[in-house]
Amino acid sequence: MLSKRWMVGSICVTAFCGFWLLKQINPTSTTFFPQCPWYAITGLHCPGCGSTRAMHALLNGRWEQAFLYNPMLLIVIPAVGCLVLSPQLRSRTWVAISSWTLLLGYAVIRNLPYWPFSVLSP
Repeated sequence: MLSKRWMVGSICVTAFCGFWLLKQINPTSTTFFPQCPWYAITGLHCPGCGSTRAMHALLNGRWEQAFLYNPMLLIVIPAVGCLVLSPQLRSRTWVAISSWTLLLGYAVIRNLPYWPFSVLSP
């Protein structure tokens, strides 16, 4: 069985390589990164649509552009960090229910064709 330290190290190295690759390759000018399967099938934006482009912009220091691609990503990143660091928070039912409600609500409103909701589509 693999040790926990080895597994954590492997995850960190893999994440670093993935972030480095995403920083170097612009998703808007290449087909290297996969397209959103939900958007390809339904034509609707999921809560994660635009996240690859937003992460590329964040890794290159373009915060405003990242916000325009997917504003929810800038909320989700610190929230996931809090959940990773706080086991007590992860075990709360209200956290899971409110997280899913927020993501599903965001998925609905970003597909509405009316201003200001139309601004949320990537």
